[in-house]
Amino acid sequence: MKLLKILCLGILLLFSANKIKAQVPQPLQIQLYVQPSQTLMIPESVSDTILSPLSLLSSTDSVDLSAVVYLADTVNIASLHLNLGSSLGQDNLYANSISWSIINTDYVRHSNYVRISLGSYLYLNNYYLEVQVEDINSNLSPLMNYESNE
Repeated sequence: MKLLKILCLGILLLFSANKIKAQVPQPLQIQLYVQPSQTLMIPESVSDTILSPLSLLSSTDSVDLSAVVYLADTVNIASLHLNLGSSLGQDNLYANSISWSIINTDYVRHSNYVRISLGSYLYLNNYYLEVQVEDINSNLSPLMNYESNE
């Protein structure tokens, strides 16, 4: 009888562990922010027709990139894995894992989002960002992709 109780408890713990493993927090939304590294001077003659100051940039201009990853909460998250590229699936611009256990000034963590500074790059019309969440049990969420069309 005692062996049966131990066996039932073991099965319950195994089931609970698998259920927890399946509940890796996933990003709810990803936003990529592109800011010119220097102040842009918009010519007076076109100031009323420019929809975005980014349209004045060329591939020789530098921009600062940052990302915001929105989550239900950040309590059980150990790290974020980010890949930034010039095409889908590429990490030719940025590839990094941000761990909460390491003091890092590249991110700001809030209760339901994380803002990450990705650095300065030459301006591109499109950026592709992939984000994967790792929980405190080292389980990974599916990749979430974001494409910017500037």
